[in-house]
Amino acid sequence: MNEIISNWLCSDKNYEAGVALYEQYGVSATLKRILRIGGHTKKNLDTLIYELQKLNKNPHRVSIPIKQITRITTSVISQKEIEKPESSQILQKAENQQTGLRPNTSEIDDLNKYIKGLLKERDYLHANLKLEKTQANRKKNAGRIIELSNEIADIYDRLAHYDKHGILPGAPAVKEPKRKAIKPAKEMNIPELMRRQANLRTYVSKYERLVKMSKKPETIAKNQDLLKKYQVELDDVNDKLNK
Repeated sequence: MNEIISNWLCSDKNYEAGVALYEQYGVSATLKRILRIGGHTKKNLDTLIYELQKLNKNPHRVSIPIKQITRITTSVISQKEIEKPESSQILQKAENQQTGLRPNTSEIDDLNKYIKGLLKERDYLHANLKLEKTQANRKKNAGRIIELSNEIADIYDRLAHYDKHGILPGAPAVKEPKRKAIKPAKEMNIPELMRRQANLRTYVSKYERLVKMSKKPETIAKNQDLLKKYQVELDDVNDKLNK
């Protein structure tokens, strides 16, 4: 194991090959998901290097049969081969057997795509947080980052439960944001309209995602009602601003 990891650490550190190594020898199912779903970012690559360096210092942490070592070495070297559809299916099956991860269902695939979008949005907000010119925008984006982080953590918990038990728990119930008494759009001045427009866009975007991700009919209906309510109010605010 140490020789294989050392070879990777001394190479150009191909991200996919490194993830395959961690899925082979690492112990954290949640981190495996994060590295695989999150994709190649500087933060993920740094985490991957750090974790593999730790494994490289613990040669007796796991005992791997010779056949498995041969398999992972081949997957690291032959990156072009694993890009072929039939080879990808074989590799996915082998990874599932080695890491304890269950084969993906269509629901899991949809959830993986969804969480990847959340990760990209959070990374973008993080990268641009210091560039915001106003304190109000920084505060708003910081709040959105916290909201995204909580949703991402919930999804990873659900995926970990699926890997362990074979059942994907339902999404946590979404509480409607507490609403203070809000003036009608016709009574708002321009700054108030712009602030309300930004908030409503966030709500509309959120409930559009939840409508797509919800599975239970009653949850879908509730999210659709909230989406419609916020969209109507947003249209009213937009009309007022455009006059």
